[in-house]
Amino acid sequence: DKYSSSFETQSAKVPFMTGVSISKVEESYWEKRMDKSTKKISYLYSIKYPFPSLELKKMIHAFDEQDKKMSNKLDALTTQFENVNSIEQIDVATNDLETLTAYFFDDVRKNEAKNLSKNYKILYSKIGISRVSNELGNEKFALMLGNKMLSYAKAPKVKSETAFKLQTKQEDNGIWSLTYDYSTCYPDEENIINVTWVVNGKTLKNSFYIDLEQESVKLKPVKEIIFTGTKDAEMSLTDVKMNMNIETNDNKSYTIKKITIKAPCFNSVIVFKNLDKVCESKGIHNIETTLERDVMINNKSSIISKLLQGSMEIKFNGNTKIVDFSIPYSTNW
Repeated sequence: DKYSSSFETQSAKVPFMTGVSISKVEESYWEKRMDKSTKKISYLYSIKYPFPSLELKKMIHAFDEQDKKMSNKLDALTTQFENVNSIEQIDVATNDLETLTAYFFDDVRKNEAKNLSKNYKILYSKIGISRVSNELGNEKFALMLGNKMLSYAKAPKVKSETAFKLQTKQEDNGIWSLTYDYSTCYPDEENIINVTWVVNGKTLKNSFYIDLEQESVKLKPVKEIIFTGTKDAEMSLTDVKMNMNIETNDNKSYTIKKITIKAPCFNSVIVFKNLDKVCESKGIHNIETTLERDVMINNKSSIISKLLQGSMEIKFNGNTKIVDFSIPYSTNW
């Protein structure tokens, strides 16, 4: 007789199930079957294998525990995806998801693990290096995933053709501080610091310009900026107020004309105009002002960072200067 055979099996990977051997088979038999409608004949091979009830219960319990552990791990990695705060988390997640994909024996969880692994790997391509602050002699920067700051245990490579004594240190909040000596930098030179990281085989680069004129401006925001406003059902804010502190380290007269804010909590850049705030003594100066328009809230709360980027337009000694800054903030919504 001519016949064809095919076998398709899929089982869970159960490392606790050991000692199974064909030599322990007690009985076996072939069963001939015929489909009455098609007259097609098939054969079923069956074996009798001894499994004591107690041993079987132990195996079932061990399997259930292992399977639950794997499912819980997948759930945890799914939840973590929207709250990643370090490069190491992405590295560990991609490795764990490879293990989970190999383990899952059902299409639903296997495909879920595959898709989640793909999404985690995409995060690598969205990471960049952004400046946080740029005081002369101390550059601060961070690895950013969109608006979110990421920590990374691996230090970057830094290089400059004009500045020397470059030293980096990661602060507790994930910001990297780079100190350098600029005594060999001159205005007619291209004074640049190059920062490089290799993340998952991809090279990340950014170059920061050393502004020697910065030394003449002794003014910067400190502590945190506080925003308050009234939120409606459409996620719109009215009566938006900003409270911030400015520190001056000399007795020069500075006039703050305008403050531009790019904060993750807002859907657009906001500008506080016509401030004319005068700071003419050393110390802390407070600014409290109201936005002239309504603004929409960024409702992607799970990816929002508590660090904003901004700039101040100031006048001193008859000159206009733009001071960039990055600072923590808080809101009442």
